[in-house]
Amino acid sequence: MSFRTRGPARLVGRAPEVAWLMGLVRATLQGRGGSGVIRGEAGIGKTALLDMLAAECRRSGLVVLRGSGTKLERRVPFAALYSCLRSRIDAPRCDLEQVSRLLRGEGAAAGSDWNLAISEAFVEVVGQWFAASPGALLLDDLHWVDPSSAAVLGRLLELVEHQPLLLIAAGRPVPELPELCEEFDVRGAGSWDLRPLTRAAVSELVQDLAGARPGARLLERVEPAAGSPLFVTELVAAYERQGDLQVRDGVADIVAGPRGDGSLLPGSLNEVVSARFGCFSPKEQDVLEVAALLGTAVTPQDVSTVLGLPLQEVLETVGTAGRSGVLAYSGGRLAFRHELIRQALADRLPPATRSAVLTHAGHALAAVGTPVERSAQYLLLADQPLDSRSLDWLDASAGALVMRAPEMAADLLKRSLLAVRPEDERVGRLYHQLARALLRGGNPAAAESCARGALAAPGVADGAAVAEQEAALRWQLALALLHQGLIDQAVGEAEAAIASAGVGAVEAARFRCFIAQCHGFSGRLDLMASAAEAALACGRANQDAYSTAFGLYLLAGMRASASHPVQALELIDESLAILGNLNVSPELPMVPHFVRGFALVELDRFAEARQEFATGLHDSEYGGTVFQVWYHVGMTQLGYYGGRWDDALTEIAAGVATNDLLGIGDALRSMQALIGVHRGRAGEFAELVEHPDRGFAADIYEFARRWARALVREASGFPDEALRLLFDSWQHGVREMPQDYLRWLCPDIARLCRQLGRTDLLGHLAAGLGVLAVRESTVSIQGTASLARGLLESDPAVLEEAAGAFRMAGQPLAEGYAQEGAAEVLAAAGRGEEAVASLDSALAVYGRLGAVWDADRALRRLAVVGLHPTRRWPMRPATGWAALSSTELLVTALVSEGCSDRDIAGRLLLSQRTVGQHVLCVLGKLGVATRAELTAVARRHDSTVQSPHSKPF
Repeated sequence: MSFRTRGPARLVGRAPEVAWLMGLVRATLQGRGGSGVIRGEAGIGKTALLDMLAAECRRSGLVVLRGSGTKLERRVPFAALYSCLRSRIDAPRCDLEQVSRLLRGEGAAAGSDWNLAISEAFVEVVGQWFAASPGALLLDDLHWVDPSSAAVLGRLLELVEHQPLLLIAAGRPVPELPELCEEFDVRGAGSWDLRPLTRAAVSELVQDLAGARPGARLLERVEPAAGSPLFVTELVAAYERQGDLQVRDGVADIVAGPRGDGSLLPGSLNEVVSARFGCFSPKEQDVLEVAALLGTAVTPQDVSTVLGLPLQEVLETVGTAGRSGVLAYSGGRLAFRHELIRQALADRLPPATRSAVLTHAGHALAAVGTPVERSAQYLLLADQPLDSRSLDWLDASAGALVMRAPEMAADLLKRSLLAVRPEDERVGRLYHQLARALLRGGNPAAAESCARGALAAPGVADGAAVAEQEAALRWQLALALLHQGLIDQAVGEAEAAIASAGVGAVEAARFRCFIAQCHGFSGRLDLMASAAEAALACGRANQDAYSTAFGLYLLAGMRASASHPVQALELIDESLAILGNLNVSPELPMVPHFVRGFALVELDRFAEARQEFATGLHDSEYGGTVFQVWYHVGMTQLGYYGGRWDDALTEIAAGVATNDLLGIGDALRSMQALIGVHRGRAGEFAELVEHPDRGFAADIYEFARRWARALVREASGFPDEALRLLFDSWQHGVREMPQDYLRWLCPDIARLCRQLGRTDLLGHLAAGLGVLAVRESTVSIQGTASLARGLLESDPAVLEEAAGAFRMAGQPLAEGYAQEGAAEVLAAAGRGEEAVASLDSALAVYGRLGAVWDADRALRRLAVVGLHPTRRWPMRPATGWAALSSTELLVTALVSEGCSDRDIAGRLLLSQRTVGQHVLCVLGKLGVATRAELTAVARRHDSTVQSPHSKPF
């Protein structure tokens, strides 16, 4: 349960908990991951259980990562997770290099989201380690875990589902803990609440500690511990230190005599712990107190730097403290045996001394290159006005601190503004960084107020010397308004900035880009076009590459959504060429690869479009930008149109699990509903599709929600409503998507028109598509026009042309519609043998897709005219080896080779999260639980596994 005064420690009174944990270890060794949470009060034995578990895992050959949250570092991003990675002292340096560089602020691009970049790096490293060897990640003091680490824990819990990873966390039952445990509960993790030890268990523990059966007085004196193992241990050690504990005739008890009277009855555990430190010299106490004050992430070098002592003296004190059971030294870090011991040491310093030491520590460690958030943490903990030296440091470091720890930065910047005079040249810069911190911290209203107040303050908005500050503040004001959805006000502030004498020509060009983007967000495409043209002209006139590239990017997006993909490609290629190696600006972010992929989809160039989406997804995943979900949407759209529905569903799962910072996940759910209807699950999406898409990209993807709504209604027995909804959407456009783009709806419209005998609507549709086919010569557009014309004219030859065009374009569902229509037309013409062949072809397509609903519809409709297939065409199975898609077969082959998710992602041009979802799908389809079992199944089917060097598209 804790450190003993005699002999090795052993757990007492925790047999059920130990059995539970040992079962998880055995499962992990067999390749099946697991997770759990241990809850309990301070000193109840959580850490001791983790100690036991770590030792057992190491004995069993598991890779062990061990770390903890800390009260002092709760606001330091990724502190808890990094403590885990740091604990693997045998880790290859290259594995930790990327994480370490990012934590130092060296690895992410200027326009990236630092938190996203590090999150992906953490998941990548851990996934790589545990794909190669079973392991355990053990995290103590979950209640003090920083929010960034807590978010990554959710990602790591995904790995547990398909990798041999044991993830156990322990924490106190405080209000914050339920929030942190929620993700564990969602993933089906186990939990255990530790209770105080029973009297019998306390007696057994005391016997272990004292080395003899405890007497009545000794047991009475440990009753204040109330079953807390730590308190019991410290009490027994205290009685032994003061000479009150003696063993006579095999019984350990409290005795009175010249060395003590057995009077120790402490009021708290803290009092007992504090008594431990009397055996240390004054210099040793200084070292321990400073180490305790600096927190659990401190190194001997840190203590040496802060105290100005030789490192050897610090190490000697560490050795003494280690032998006394106060301190441990592992992985280059100092760790107190328990947080209560560390807190008791830190509390020995008077408040004024603590503040002085913390301020000095912040500067001393900053001078030797410590991450900015650690220095900021100490300055905040000092709880005193910032001196001139601290203000200078903050002025120089605020930019990096805002990116890495915005909430911490905001608190420190607020304190700084109370310490500077209004005429101080640093005021404008500090206000600007405070506005940035508030905006990045999710408080745009406060950021707006801050920026307005700073611009109105004397000395900030006046004079040429502060022009740069004014432009920066105006950017934050415009962005804060945009983040609140106040688009018109954001445009007004941007226009005011352009008119201001304090804003230069280059900044004015970028404000014009911002205005164009805002008009796009509000759906005012005419204003967007004129503003984008103005931004482009201004950028070119001022030779500003970024605003020039951005203007071209905006115009390309407009041309793509207006169904002019060739022009869009020309514009976006010019934009990318001008952009070159420039970083994407966080104030003016763009997604050029999405626009390029979007245009390529319109040109039926699916393989190239996938390459663009994959490139953008890789950049966003590993570079840490906010556009990951956009690219998942693009990949999903490709999968749906191309009939790779299992792949599309996997991309949907990956996208939904991604932090949707821009709120476009509704588009993914719309595509999921479309696939669900075709696969006979319309009822599952009936409620979803009745709500409009209110996401950030609704102007582009609301058509998919309406499409799904129409098919759900048809499947529910209301085909007239379905046709009306689809035809109206095509005829009038959906939000900003014009009729030409909405040709994707037309195969369903044509099918419903024929089914319901609406030749009037079908004639209108065929005429519109005919005009489009003259203007746009892509194979799929030609096929769509032929489908409508063939159904209108009951011409089987034209319908066969349509089927061939869709086959060439790689759009199997539409090919099935054409074959189904041909079967009906041929049957009506008395050409029964040919009609059956067409029906067989349609059913074969539907079977490969798993389109149960389409197959049932075709069979019912054609049975009315006496048409039946030559045989029963099987549906794509939902389980078993035959259920695996081509991509899943590739993933399976690579898993069986021992590749990690990162390796597979690189070889198949997928995101790492998508690979994880593919593995989960494969495990589910095959009914196995581990990668090892998957590998065994794959080897039995070796001849059917495609070469892992091929691509899924």
